[in-house]
Amino acid sequence: MMKQDIQFDKLLTLTKKYKLNLVDLKLISYANTCWNNGDSIRVTDLMKQHEIASPSTIHSRVTEHLIGKDLFVITKNPQDAREKFIVKGQMFKTLLDEISNVDND
Repeated sequence: MMKQDIQFDKLLTLTKKYKLNLVDLKLISYANTCWNNGDSIRVTDLMKQHEIASPSTIHSRVTEHLIGKDLFVITKNPQDAREKFIVKGQMFKTLLDEISNVDND
C-alpha cells in the first residue's frame, strides 16, 4: 500500500469518526481560511458560498451538524442580536490536529 493510500484511509477514518461529509469539510476549510486571515464569519457569509452547496444545505449543516459536534459555535453581536457569528468550537482544534497528524504518520 502506498503512503498516499494510507493517508487517504486515515482521512476517511476521521470523516467517519466525526461523521463529516464533503460539504462539512469544505465549510471547515473555508472557515479556517477566513479565521487564519483574521476575518470573522457570519452564518450568512457561509450561506453565500454557492460553490460549496445550496444556502439551505449550508445552513442546516452549520446549525444542526457542525454546531452539534462543537466544531463551530454561534455568538451574537451584542449590538444587534440578529447578527450571528461563527467561531471555533472546542472540538475544532482537535479535528485540525488529527487532520495534520495524518501526514506525519
